[in-house]
Amino acid sequence: MRRSEDGVCVTVTGDELHRINVELYQNKLSLIAQIHSHPTEAYHSTTDDTFPIATTVGCLSLVVPDFAIRPFALRDCAVCRLQPTGRWMQLTQREVESLIFIE
Repeated sequence: MRRSEDGVCVTVTGDELHRINVELYQNKLSLIAQIHSHPTEAYHSTTDDTFPIATTVGCLSLVVPDFAIRPFALRDCAVCRLQPTGRWMQLTQREVESLIFIE
């Protein structure tokens, strides 16, 4: 964990990423999304772009604003999808609503 003026940053080590991927493989599971929070607004940061846990094309990355202190609302989140180019593209609200259903 690193602290800065903006808050804290948690990164997952290579060993832990390997452990997660082995466990997923052994259990025939796939990681389809990652979710985390930022201290203020919801946006996909450079760190989010560079060090994702979800790395398969099509995976989603949801960023919840305000360290998730308010009741969860999908419309408040930044939602990005990993493209074949390796870049994260922010989805429109309409795209988000067509992909994610919360019951």
